[in-house]
Amino acid sequence: MNFLPHKLWGSPTLHHSHDYALVCCLPGDTTEKILTAGNVSAVENSNITLQCSLSLTNAIVSQVNWNRCNKVMLAVYLSKDKAMVQPAFTEKISLAAEYGITIHLLGVNDTGDYCCEFHTFPYGIYEGRMFLELTGASVETTFWKNLPYIIISLILGVLLLVCFIVWILRRKVTRS
Repeated sequence: MNFLPHKLWGSPTLHHSHDYALVCCLPGDTTEKILTAGNVSAVENSNITLQCSLSLTNAIVSQVNWNRCNKVMLAVYLSKDKAMVQPAFTEKISLAAEYGITIHLLGVNDTGDYCCEFHTFPYGIYEGRMFLELTGASVETTFWKNLPYIIISLILGVLLLVCFIVWILRRKVTRS
């Protein structure tokens, strides 16, 4: 029997193979089983951790995939202890606790939809979606980013003030 997982939308599923039919009736409601933060916002050049969790306590999670909802794969968890980030994203993404991912040094290209897919037994695949939006830099971030320039400006200002005072004092001494 060829058995492929399918997305479940709250109704029994029917899998056909030759003359046999396997009907799987799921107890209770099967919708809204993936919990996400929904829309999230973060400051440019910061890091953010995205999390999805499965609310089905009796499901066996066999795999969790993270992608950009356009099926560009970012990371795969084969278990909580065995996972990998796709090679193209190892500089940008790292793994986080509880099947999460952390996106580093956010830029405009990171804005958009992110999907997590939980492959479960016996229920099939559940997908969660969230939208990441970038906001302007915070005042604190801007201050720390500009701190070296502020310090250099203050040092140059003090040096100019000292030079000016020395010049005035020498001028007074020369006139006397």
